[in-house]
Amino acid sequence: MGSLTIEIPLKVNRNFRVENKQDAEKLLRELENLNKKKSAFDDVLGILGWA
Repeated sequence: MGSLTIEIPLKVNRNFRVENKQDAEKLLRELENLNKKKSAFDDVLGILGWA
């Protein structure tokens, strides 16, 4: 078992457990992709389906 800490700009305290290895890998990929966004322009391209 591993652990992951995420800091967000909200006042919350929650714990989650992911049992499935494939789901955990997908979650990590999604979090890493969030970190790769560079600007609001990237969000617009994503909405339009161009990114």
